[in-house]
Amino acid sequence: MHIRKRGKKYYVVVQHKTQRIQKSFADKPSCVQWGKDIEKKLNQYRSQSINIKLSELIDRYITDFTAHKKDCLNETRRWRKIQNDYKWLVNLSLADIESHHFNKFKNERVHDGNIAFNNDITLLKHLFKKCNSDWGYNIPNPTINISKAKKNPYGSFRELSRKEYKLLLKSKYKLFFLIGRNTGMRPFSEILNLKINDLDEYNKCFYIRQSKSNKSRSVIISDFLISQIKNHRPNKSTEYLCPFTKDGIQSFFRRFKETNNIEELSIYDCTRRQCAKDVVRRGVPLPDIAKTFGWSWKTAHEMIELYSGAKALRKF
Repeated sequence: MHIRKRGKKYYVVVQHKTQRIQKSFADKPSCVQWGKDIEKKLNQYRSQSINIKLSELIDRYITDFTAHKKDCLNETRRWRKIQNDYKWLVNLSLADIESHHFNKFKNERVHDGNIAFNNDITLLKHLFKKCNSDWGYNIPNPTINISKAKKNPYGSFRELSRKEYKLLLKSKYKLFFLIGRNTGMRPFSEILNLKINDLDEYNKCFYIRQSKSNKSRSVIISDFLISQIKNHRPNKSTEYLCPFTKDGIQSFFRRFKETNNIEELSIYDCTRRQCAKDVVRRGVPLPDIAKTFGWSWKTAHEMIELYSGAKALRKF
């Protein structure tokens, strides 16, 4: 370990065989402590060779890097899925692993969605980068030429299953997801601002006073949804139909996905986006769709294709 001062900063350099690691600090004690920690790590792994398996490197990455991230639970879950579902890949050693293995991984993983693969390959690229920069394996990066999957031009492949929907309806946020799925209203800017006075039982509709486009509109609702609102209103002492907070719903949804091992599903997928797919498949006329979702006709054409993958739209 070598420490030198340049201007107001201290620089510490740790040399181990062919690996050289350097970092700067504002004071000398921090340099000494960091240098000792790095030397200890390098000595701990000095006996490792390129015969180590990818699965072991993933475990080490989780300990050294993932555990210190804010989103460590989701990233750890993603790593464990790779280890459990792609044993043929993670059981390969650094000496054997090549680019074509990751091309095969890409062909299999994109069946779960392009975003799922893109997130995984980003993690794997970062792991191999750490192999050279922090762990000193000095190997060619086998993922360097693996390109990310292109985004699906017709939106996400992922849809809310019947089982997942039933699980959502067991939570205290049942009414929030019922309204979103059955009306296609914007989850946070519209549903959370709904008041009991916005419900018109006689005309069977909601009145949205102010939407994203600063225009009011009405949304037709069913007798079923009206009955659910009467029976499952969370707090009848408040004027709001869904007296929840955006942070509370998002926090619940993150825990819901972790508990049920659900990937690539957003709150929009469970509400507005799923409703858009449903109404297009039922053949609802385009003007009615545009009015219900608060879109212009041009935007309705674009967004219906994005959400549902419908190429043949009704012409007017």
